[in-house]
Amino acid sequence: VEYVSSGTGCSGIDGKMILTGGDSVRDLTITGLEEDNEYNLTVRTVSEAALGDPSNIITTRTFSARPDGPPLNVKIVTTNPDLISLSWDLPKCLQQNGPIHNYTIRYNDLFLGIALKLTVSDLSYNFTEIDVFRNYSFEIAAVNINGTGNYSNPVYTALIGDPEPVELLQVLSNDFTSITLTWFPHTLILPVFTQNFNYSISWTEQLDGNCNEQDPPLVIQGTQYEVEKLSPNTTYTFCVSAISEYITGNSEPVVGNTTIIGVITRLTVIQHNTSSVNISWIPIPDTRDVIFYRIYYNISNGDSKIIQVNQTSRTRMTVSNLNNNHGYIFYMTAVVQSTKQIEGPQSEQVSFSFSSSDNTRLIIIVVCSVVGGLVVFGILIAITVIFLHILSRNLGPQIAIKEDETELVPLRTVEAVPLTTNEGPPEIVGFLSGDIHAVEGQEVVIQFSVRGNPKPALSWKLDGEDIDW
Repeated sequence: VEYVSSGTGCSGIDGKMILTGGDSVRDLTITGLEEDNEYNLTVRTVSEAALGDPSNIITTRTFSARPDGPPLNVKIVTTNPDLISLSWDLPKCLQQNGPIHNYTIRYNDLFLGIALKLTVSDLSYNFTEIDVFRNYSFEIAAVNINGTGNYSNPVYTALIGDPEPVELLQVLSNDFTSITLTWFPHTLILPVFTQNFNYSISWTEQLDGNCNEQDPPLVIQGTQYEVEKLSPNTTYTFCVSAISEYITGNSEPVVGNTTIIGVITRLTVIQHNTSSVNISWIPIPDTRDVIFYRIYYNISNGDSKIIQVNQTSRTRMTVSNLNNNHGYIFYMTAVVQSTKQIEGPQSEQVSFSFSSSDNTRLIIIVVCSVVGGLVVFGILIAITVIFLHILSRNLGPQIAIKEDETELVPLRTVEAVPLTTNEGPPEIVGFLSGDIHAVEGQEVVIQFSVRGNPKPALSWKLDGEDIDW
């Protein structure tokens, strides 16, 4: 039995089968053929010598079924704010099971959880009317006369459109040279998209609602920004634009004003000595943009000098090397940094002249200081002597000093204990030990008593040598 595809299918499967069994074989089942395809069959006898002539040709067709496989190479060709473009290829030929009439596209809005279907006849399709700033998935199935085949694996994409203008653009704070802006993304855009947005900020000193693009453009992340290096006491118009893969028009503009540079107050000048003065002041309330202070002092003859104070937290300093024969006028300013250094308004001017009696006053102060120091020193010496005298009376030597030839004056008398004959070893009583101090030429008398039985014998030594007594 020979079978030959008529060529209307995918592959044209041909074949030959030889059956044995002689006249008893009368039927045969052929498998592995292509669905929905036409075949020509012939039968001939086979002997040991040769093949017989073929029979007449019988033409038949296999049954059809829905496609066994999905479309191939499903992909997203392009996306932009206006469309998503899909394309794909036919299923494998042996899986088509007959002519493919059309395709079913199943697409899902992953945020809303909505699945929709549509039917197309081509191998591509453009989606033009679906919501932007959404994540989508797409699956495609082939359809023949018997039904819809299997869907392909999903492909995913996010449709990014033109961002809507930002909302609630406003001035959060301001100072001399900066203004802080804050805003919110449009409420119709999902946060999963807005968290990756950038923003373009532009501004102008004009009040016509138009904002000039900065050069280079100022692009930031986040929803708050401090615009710096502005001019003090100036009105600006600000615009903010959201940027995704595309950029939208400007937001509604907002107007902001920088503040006036503050004035240093309570400037005070006090004489320090004959050639210097102490200057103190109260800084301006907000020193964040202040880069330094300037102290001006003008001599009466017209000369002027400037001292720059770089520590903006300082509130006082000493100005030296002044001429006490001239009068001075002092005032201060604060300097802030914008695109250039800008000096604020002057403080109140303070006039100062050295007093003619300053030298006499200084001498009096010095003399009084020296005299006072000497007095204090003398008092300390007297207190020390008294303390040592008291200490010597309490802890000093137990001696008597002969004031003249006939009278002994004991420093501290101890009642002498008479010599006794009590039984026992010798014992000295009433002897007060310690250092002995005397005036040269005077006689020192040491008093004591002894006791013991039998009567003790006494001996004296001076510097280790025996002496008579």
